[in-house]
Amino acid sequence: LEIGCGSGLFLCCQMDLIEKSGRAPVADMLIRNLLKYALEYRPPAPKRAMLISDKDAAMASLFKERYAFIIEQADALNPGSLADLDIIFVDGADGKSIDRLAGSISELKQWLRKKGKTLVWHRASPGQSDMLSELAGEKIAISKSEKAFNLIKTLPEDPLLDGISMFDMYYWTFAVFPARPRPLAIIEHGVKCGAGRSLAETFSADGKAAPASGLHTVPVGDGRLLISQVMWDAHDAGSKDADLQERQDRYI
Repeated sequence: LEIGCGSGLFLCCQMDLIEKSGRAPVADMLIRNLLKYALEYRPPAPKRAMLISDKDAAMASLFKERYAFIIEQADALNPGSLADLDIIFVDGADGKSIDRLAGSISELKQWLRKKGKTLVWHRASPGQSDMLSELAGEKIAISKSEKAFNLIKTLPEDPLLDGISMFDMYYWTFAVFPARPRPLAIIEHGVKCGAGRSLAETFSADGKAAPASGLHTVPVGDGRLLISQVMWDAHDAGSKDADLQERQDRYI
């Protein structure tokens, strides 16, 4: 097991290699490989991220209080700060995201095309379609998704969803017997875009409507735009049980 620890590395090996060293060639080889890997390990370059949202938004509070993410927050994007940023999160649920970016669109488009840059747009709404299309250089449509209680991961599965099971994409709360399970919407608006790739999407119950993406990635130059519609910040603690909270935690 490998765990990053600050700028160092923690390796945990449960195989009894020392006991078998000198008697089992495979044990000797594994010891050498582990030592070589540890000695040559170099921590990845640190990334700087910023959240563009209201300081009191649910997204900002959850990042800081529940998940202890160390991330800067700003009410509006300052073009002068872009050079030092690797990831930008935009909270599309507060209704002011367009205004928060309005003075930096040209610079943001240039930034997004650079290698290693990622713009994560959380819970985009139909009124933000034009801005997303401008940033991506591709037509992006955001539309209402009716009764979207689950998403289905598309294949081949993207590494972004490693460790996320299909069950994690079902937003049901399981009440104490004999109450029936209650569904909560996992997305409110779906993404339609011919470019990029849908990583998780929802279908209508009757199978007639075209699938809508709830997690969509669009390459933009050497960077990428990631649109995540999953409503992990929309349901308060009183409306969900521990199982649903754990599913949300794994996704975030």
